[in-house]
Amino acid sequence: MKVLVADDDAVLRRLIARIIEREGGSVSMAEDGVDLWKKWEATRCEVILSDIDMPGQMDGVAACAEIQRRSPAALIFMMTGDPESADRAERAGLRVAFRKPFLEEDVKNWLAALSRKKRAGGVIAGSRRSGGWRRPARRGGRSVSC
Repeated sequence: MKVLVADDDAVLRRLIARIIEREGGSVSMAEDGVDLWKKWEATRCEVILSDIDMPGQMDGVAACAEIQRRSPAALIFMMTGDPESADRAERAGLRVAFRKPFLEEDVKNWLAALSRKKRAGGVIAGSRRSGGWRRPARRGGRSVSC
């Protein structure tokens, strides 16, 4: 599975990429919303994991909402450490995969669930890690059961 990972924190971006690669996936990386948009346009990568709050002309929500509009089949997941940012992403119809800080297990569990759901043709929900805020999976602004 090919994943486009976007985060303005280079260390975190590389860490996520390493986890995905160790789990058998391949990764492209973007450092901000504009870079994410350009790399998605060039590759049409089907799976995107993006930070919500990134500096520059376009944040993760703006880039991913536009990608979702142009490619409704794209599997787009957001990550953030801020519950208010998560609400903003969900209002834009985007799903939050997990919150920061996260554990390596969170990324592995997300990948495993994504692989299962992709094989079954479904959509996955946000993190189920206890102690954190959770939101239902959403697509097109509507709740989706998983």
